[in-house]
Amino acid sequence: MRSLDRLQKGRRKDQIFFLVWIGIPFLVACGIIDGQGHKINQGPFRVTLTETGELQAANLKVISMPSFDWEYGRPKIVSLEKEGTIVEKGQWVGQVDTTGVARVLGQKRADLEIAIADLNKLLVEQQTELGKLKADLFSAEAAYKLALIDTQRVRFESPSRKKISRLELQNAWISLQKIQQKIESTKRIHQEAVLIEREKIRQVKSSIEKAERTIENFTLKAPANGMIEHRRRRWGDREKVKIGGEYYPGEGLIGLPDLSRMKVLATVNERDIEKIHLDQKVFARLDAYPKVTFEGKIIRISRTCRKKERDSKIIVFDVEVMLDKADPILRPGMTVSAEMMVSELEDVLYVDLECIQEDENGYYLLIRKGSAARRVDVRLGPRNARSVVVYGNVKAGEKIELPEKVGEA
Repeated sequence: MRSLDRLQKGRRKDQIFFLVWIGIPFLVACGIIDGQGHKINQGPFRVTLTETGELQAANLKVISMPSFDWEYGRPKIVSLEKEGTIVEKGQWVGQVDTTGVARVLGQKRADLEIAIADLNKLLVEQQTELGKLKADLFSAEAAYKLALIDTQRVRFESPSRKKISRLELQNAWISLQKIQQKIESTKRIHQEAVLIEREKIRQVKSSIEKAERTIENFTLKAPANGMIEHRRRRWGDREKVKIGGEYYPGEGLIGLPDLSRMKVLATVNERDIEKIHLDQKVFARLDAYPKVTFEGKIIRISRTCRKKERDSKIIVFDVEVMLDKADPILRPGMTVSAEMMVSELEDVLYVDLECIQEDENGYYLLIRKGSAARRVDVRLGPRNARSVVVYGNVKAGEKIELPEKVGEA
């Protein structure tokens, strides 16, 4: 008997579930139950401009591509720490290829050995040359002294012999002066030659030190504690820094964001730039959490415009929005819908955007009355991301049918 009661109760539950499952869609389709809840609303209305943006930390330390000489070639990124990894100051975060630097470093070290050998050879040659000149100087001094003695020896001889002796003394003096001058000029030439060779050595040593520093700098290390964020060359670029990429010196590779303050990087079409201004209120929603709203304000509008993408004809201005509060769900790189407050209307009629229909005669709504729907032409006013103001023969609270529902009915 108890088994029979349980069986009958189970059948009644199945029947109730079947009626609910079949009945509710039927009632909705006939307009008896308002399944979608679309109606004409009345009240305050926010006129907004909505743009897509990307989250970024307001403060972050950026690890840039180290400087390098072009003779090293175009070094590539050969390894990167995984994005999102928490690192500590001084920890390894990436590596740039050092093959080109090492090749040049080997050449420079060989050049240094050659330059030092050239200097030593030059010093020996200069020493030999000066030795010969000093020997010539000794001979010239001796010849001058002999000529001077000869002038004393012939002082009682004939005038012509005295004259010859004086001329020989004069020639000996001139020869001595020439040798002395040649020695001085040779020393100056030697000094300049040595300076040139030593400058070559200094330059080669400097190149070696630079190459050694570059190899050290090509091992990327975190300048502070933080979370790894692979950078983009410019906001809007789809591709982030990657292994195998070639980057210019100073170009940002890795960011270490401070998550305590977050901002949104967005763009505004040139046609809408007059609608925004500094300190303008903004409502930001993450694509991943669309029901959560973060308030902020515009803190920067770029003075110059640019193409939205490299091959695009759309011209935009870059805009930065500072969020009022941080939140654990906010992470750099997340896509954001930034709704910028343009104005606020006090008391207007508005509907959801999906309710608006259009044909060759203009815009209209399908106003439901009982089980039927009638067309009502309307004019559109200001809008936001979800709704639009309407003007026409409509009243607040009137229910709206969507065209697909009318077809189904």
